Amino acid sequence: MKKFSKVIYVGKNRKECIFTNSKNIQSPQFKIKSSITQKTLNKKQILITGGVGFVGHHLVKRLVARKYFPIIIDNLSNSSLVSLSGISKKKYFFVKADVRNLKEIEKAIFGFKPNMIIHLAAIHFIPYCDKHPKEVSKVNLKGTENLLKIAKKFKINNFLFASTAAVYAPSNRMHTENNILKPIDIYGKSKKLAEEKIISYSEKNPTFKFVILRLFNIYGYDDNIPHFIPKIIKKIKNSFKISVGNLETNRDYIYIDDIIDAIFLIMKKNENFNNQIYNLGTGIGTSGIEVVKLVAYFFKKGLLIKQDKKFLRKVDRSKLVADIRKFSEKYNWSPKYNIKKGLKKLCGK
Repeated sequence: MKKFSKVIYVGKNRKECIFTNSKNIQSPQFKIKSSITQKTLNKKQILITGGVGFVGHHLVKRLVARKYFPIIIDNLSNSSLVSLSGISKKKYFFVKADVRNLKEIEKAIFGFKPNMIIHLAAIHFIPYCDKHPKEVSKVNLKGTENLLKIAKKFKINNFLFASTAAVYAPSNRMHTENNILKPIDIYGKSKKLAEEKIISYSEKNPTFKFVILRLFNIYGYDDNIPHFIPKIIKKIKNSFKISVGNLETNRDYIYIDDIIDAIFLIMKKNENFNNQIYNLGTGIGTSGIEVVKLVAYFFKKGLLIKQDKKFLRKVDRSKLVADIRKFSEKYNWSPKYNIKKGLKKLCGK
């Protein structure tokens, strides 16, 4: 393959690419992109926000393996480029940027022609969300509004949005996509509003198509956020005495590989972007104490468990489990991992 210059200048009309070794062109009509070849430009390009985060970096690795070219936007607030260290930098384009800054996103995408946006960037760790509600609203809602503006300006008509099960009203029944939306925390509220923005935009722009995924509790390797499962594994691995919060709550834990598989099923065809909302979980609830017992079993440890008030949430649901029939029937999909199989792999057993 012929390697072009290390610098590419792309004209404002985004139709003509000039490959050059010139270093001193100052015209605002051009945007510099590093280490790009014609082969890169011919690949299927996808704009992915939060592409270095937990779900994001797993998705990027799969995208690269499937010959896509990810254009990654991430502010690295809870992530590190180390997570992409196994991938050649020629196979993706990364920009450190915040989704709240529209101009930064425009600069990042200029010169590329993605046909899809996968919007993962969000603040979602509940203890942090509860302490920083204004920041959460700005990132999760304004960030989504900015991505919709990008979709309009650059004529990107396929939009996949990572929402959350937290948009639902509390219930001890399995949640279907038609259940009442009544979030109990700022995270759920911000995602509900973001969903409404996407739906409203699609109604005004008929060529724009979306898929909204209401994700339940994702777990898996390389999660840097202190969610319940990685935190419990770390505690049990290091001690036989652990302090915990409420272990009676019931959650639908879905393994990261199953999430990535599901996203790729949607991506296979443009027709799959059909303005639909889907739950993604396993359809099976697991209590906190069950998780603790399984992890202890895999590490062959007896435990002394103590409840500590500082780990208790002010507001918490007793149960949050997905009805996944809609997605399963549409895509002939079912999760490959139950909680025992997923935890066994995560514990390295």
